[in-house]
Amino acid sequence: MDELRRYNGNAVRLVWLRDKLAYKSAGKSGVQIDFAVRGYLLFLLGCTLFSDKTGFTIPVAYLSLLVDIDRTGSFGWGSATLAHIYRQLGIASRAKIHINLKQYIAQVDWDPYRSVRDHRPLSEFTFFKGCLCINSIFEPYMPDRVLRQFGHIQTVPRSPIRPQRVAKRNRSSTGYKAEYGGSVEQLEQWHDSVLSVASRGDRVYQSWDAVPDYIKWFERMSHRFVQNPHNRKLAQMASTSDVDTVYC
Repeated sequence: MDELRRYNGNAVRLVWLRDKLAYKSAGKSGVQIDFAVRGYLLFLLGCTLFSDKTGFTIPVAYLSLLVDIDRTGSFGWGSATLAHIYRQLGIASRAKIHINLKQYIAQVDWDPYRSVRDHRPLSEFTFFKGCLCINSIFEPYMPDRVLRQFGHIQTVPRSPIRPQRVAKRNRSSTGYKAEYGGSVEQLEQWHDSVLSVASRGDRVYQSWDAVPDYIKWFERMSHRFVQNPHNRKLAQMASTSDVDTVYC
């Protein structure tokens, strides 16, 4: 198929899927309609849950999730989406971008669902610490680093989940990759990797609450600017301007 050859057999264009599926059900057999349904769902996934920074293509590997339509309702689409988003954030962060966190920090709502917590409490899976996966993608999920998002006082987190293999950096930082280990078995036994009640900390009174040592840890471990190394001069210029330090 010409469309698959265009992307080495790995993906198809969303616009191609849309055009192929538009008004195609009339006069078709049941099998053909089943194929069209899967094609539409693939298109839907590419436009929503599994979109990337281009918004242009969708990997055909996601068709493997649609083989048995009756089972799709039992899949963990939320964790799969997070794994995909984390991978895409890693790719985007190696593009030529520069972000000053000061202009965004005031817009952050650390606990956007606090008004419904009484009748929709957090699932215990929320506090799972490990690697989320979707097909061959494994990405670390570390809720202890964003406890305020779950309505808990931010504590000093433990060591992060480290990648099993990291590609050497070269002149093209977009080619840099970090590969994390993980397994479906770990997800199936997720209750063995959940943060303890003590590790979650107390409930917050103000969304910015943190333990006393957290800010010192943040100053030592984190960065005010998120940027591509090739654009380092931009951060150096900004650091000499009248900009207050912002912690998040």
